[in-house]
Amino acid sequence: MATIDLEVLYLILTKVARKEDFYNYSAAQTGPGQKPGTISAKEFSAVYERIKGTRLGSRVNWDTHLDQLNLFLSHCGLPALGKVLLQEGSPEPAADALAKVQSAQWPAFSALKNLYKKK
Repeated sequence: MATIDLEVLYLILTKVARKEDFYNYSAAQTGPGQKPGTISAKEFSAVYERIKGTRLGSRVNWDTHLDQLNLFLSHCGLPALGKVLLQEGSPEPAADALAKVQSAQWPAFSALKNLYKKK
């Protein structure tokens, strides 16, 4: 099993939240019923694989990694970035929660350590 790089996870999700095109992912080309500023788990896995150059397989469970990232971001005073990842069988995020993520000012990953507050 491949190790998931949280910095790459953060990079992809912040680009999606900002509705930016990157690594052959077009923010304007969303799937049926998908809102701009979100990404499906299938698309997410494909982009992650392109960036890392590693095959993850089609059934990656992102929950643990998203929980870890979201907890870290919470300690930094930032919203749950994992809201932009749409996983099959999971409910869509509330519009206000998604808007909060999309309007956040996302710093570079390396700058997060300066925001981190131990609780």
